[in-house]
Amino acid sequence: MSGDSWIVQTYGGREEPEETANRLKQIADNSNYDFYICQTNGTNDAVFSQPDNQMKAMFKLTDTFNSSNLIYLMREGGYHDMDSVVECTYNGLQRVFK
Repeated sequence: MSGDSWIVQTYGGREEPEETANRLKQIADNSNYDFYICQTNGTNDAVFSQPDNQMKAMFKLTDTFNSSNLIYLMREGGYHDMDSVVECTYNGLQRVFK
């Protein structure tokens, strides 16, 4: 199930992806915690562009977001529905708890 960060504005991941990614970077860099982000999205999700734009911007900030703490899973043909939630959760949890 897709979703973007609204830390900058509503639909910030879609409308202001670079600013949103930079704000998330700032928060991560100033934190004393390790983090792991697993974003899932369906290619037919009605709000596909919200997290997709944000994730593309985050992947450009490699000094903070990299393959050890950021993963983006795409469900081909996936919608904003329970079937996608189940599949994405199953696949995402396998990566979190490996």
